[in-house]
Amino acid sequence: MRSDKSKIPVRESSPMKKYFTLIELLVVIAIIAILAAMLLPALKTAKDVANNAVCGGNMKQLGYAWIYYSGDYDDWLLSLTNTVSRFGGAGYVTNTGANYWPYAVRDYLNMPTMVDGYWGGIPVKYRGRSLITCPSMRATPQSGKINPDYLFEIHYAMPQYNMGGDNKASPSIVAYQKIHQLKYPSDQCVFIEGRSNSGSYSGRFVIDQPNWATYTDFRHNKSTNTILGDGHLEHRTMQEISNEVSVSWNTSKFFGCPP
Repeated sequence: MRSDKSKIPVRESSPMKKYFTLIELLVVIAIIAILAAMLLPALKTAKDVANNAVCGGNMKQLGYAWIYYSGDYDDWLLSLTNTVSRFGGAGYVTNTGANYWPYAVRDYLNMPTMVDGYWGGIPVKYRGRSLITCPSMRATPQSGKINPDYLFEIHYAMPQYNMGGDNKASPSIVAYQKIHQLKYPSDQCVFIEGRSNSGSYSGRFVIDQPNWATYTDFRHNKSTNTILGDGHLEHRTMQEISNEVSVSWNTSKFFGCPP
């Protein structure tokens, strides 16, 4: 049999290796950058919402502590300190030295080792994610950092006059003493988010109401969380608070002692 020599195998050429061109790489990078730019704002919004929820939860616990305190101490209102006008300068809760409100409610907040005193050093375990810190808090001129080292640096504040326990001569305010004296509990501020100002402690654990706009921190999309006298949480913008105290802060339901 004669072999067919006419069929000579032909060697197939190897396929050419393909590479991305510079233009194609730049196009891919540009698409990734556009997608990232579209995604990052959404991620930031989600983080802000989550931080606001955590902060609101912290403040709700403060509201519960405020109510529990009155229940355990014969209806007396929790005060800014135990030496305010409400107690005639002598603390209802008797301990050595002046007691500040975070110390007075430490057990209700599951912080049994919370310190006493304005300059008391806060235990390290309470300085980060705890009920006295807001995850959206920014560094301030007062401390230069976010996490508080001392009691006066905590992130939530109590109004000084009336609800905080102090009287004021001008304009005239006489602080309520017991919780049943609140005329408008669902409207009166007990806690609000505070911030310090350069060289001042006010606004971290106490709000000086005449200067509320300076020391209230609107750190959640230009709004602040606040706990009112019946223990519920509300979000307020600066404009909303301004409208409430527009006539006179000392007679307003929110910050004052309404007639």
